[in-house]
Amino acid sequence: ELEDLYDQYSLGLNLKEDFDQFRLKTKFRYYYTEETGRQLLGKIDNQYFGLMQEIGYGPNTFGIGVQKIQGNTDFPMLDGAVPVLSYINWTQGTFNKANELSYHFTFNHDAGWLMPGLSFLLRYVDGKNYLINNEKGFDESEFDFIMNYKIKEGKFKGLGLQWLNLNYKNDIGGDYMENRIITLYTLNF
Repeated sequence: ELEDLYDQYSLGLNLKEDFDQFRLKTKFRYYYTEETGRQLLGKIDNQYFGLMQEIGYGPNTFGIGVQKIQGNTDFPMLDGAVPVLSYINWTQGTFNKANELSYHFTFNHDAGWLMPGLSFLLRYVDGKNYLINNEKGFDESEFDFIMNYKIKEGKFKGLGLQWLNLNYKNDIGGDYMENRIITLYTLNF
């Protein structure tokens, strides 16, 4: 509960199962959000449904998912863009618009055979038919390439680097391409 802003109820389910050399991972998310009655952020009344299925074999994992924002208001986020990390698939483009249906496709590859600690992720999200000012038919999409490298041993064990290249497009002229370099360090206590 965010006092005087909105109430949000959620249900999440993660299932993991291994079959011989195959790995299955299923994520389901449901949110129901409504204003508290004071409408300090305007009218809020929507539901979020998300389902993601990943299938892994060897160093490769493929994912396919669907996400639906049901209702006439956007799914609320703190400050407009604070990540909802429990989404089925968090991306830079939030895909949280009113009435939006989005399809998610991912491909992960553990390239440890090439260099220990190296991995790649390709992700494509296609959002369809969202509402702006009660008008339907707007679309957005995002394609990401992410390369991760984490040092596994030696003096710099725990140090990691990430390169994110994203290409976001939408129907209202907010297209952009962005590159980010992120440095990570894991410290065990």
